[in-house]
Amino acid sequence: MYDKDKTGLEFIEGFSLLAMALWVGGALFIWLTYAIYQQLVHQKNLPAALEHMQRTILEKGLSLLLLVVAMMFVNWGLEARKWQLLVSPLEKVPFMRAFSAILSGVTLSVNTPNRIGEYGGRILYLENRNKLKAIAATIVGSYSQLIITILFDWPDWSTISIISSRSRRTVILRRTSGRNYC
Repeated sequence: MYDKDKTGLEFIEGFSLLAMALWVGGALFIWLTYAIYQQLVHQKNLPAALEHMQRTILEKGLSLLLLVVAMMFVNWGLEARKWQLLVSPLEKVPFMRAFSAILSGVTLSVNTPNRIGEYGGRILYLENRNKLKAIAATIVGSYSQLIITILFDWPDWSTISIISSRSRRTVILRRTSGRNYC
C-alpha cells in the first residue's frame, strides 16, 4: 500500500529494500536447496536409509512421526524463549521474532561447519549495535547448556580409568552404557 506521508524518495528506498530482501531470500533458498540436494545425492546408503524410514513409519505408525515433528517445534520454541531471555538486556525481542531468529539460525547452520551459521542467522534479527554482544550472549548460553548437559549426564559415566606412565598421567573416561553422543 502507498503511504501518503512518505515522499517519493522514501517510497523508492522502501521498495528497493523489499526487492533486495526478496532477492537475497530467493538466492538463499536456492543455495540451501542445492546444498541439501548435494548432501542427499552423495549419501552412500540413501536407498537403504529411505527403506528403513518407510519400514519404521509402517511399524511404529504415522502418529509417532507427527509427535516427533511436534516436539521439534516445542524444542525450537524453548530455544527461542532461552535466546529471548539471553538477549533481553541488549534488546527486547518479541517471541515470534526470536522464533524466526532460531529458525534462521538452524537454516544457516545446515551448510556451515560446526553450526557456526546458527549465530549468524540469529543476529540477523537484531539491531546492528547489539550484534556482537548478542553473539557473545549466545555463545555463553550454548556453553551453559553444554555444562548442564555434562553435569546431568555425569552419573552415566560408569568407569574412570587412570593410566599412568613415567612421563605423564592420563585420565580416560570410558563409557560402558553403549550410548554415543555427537
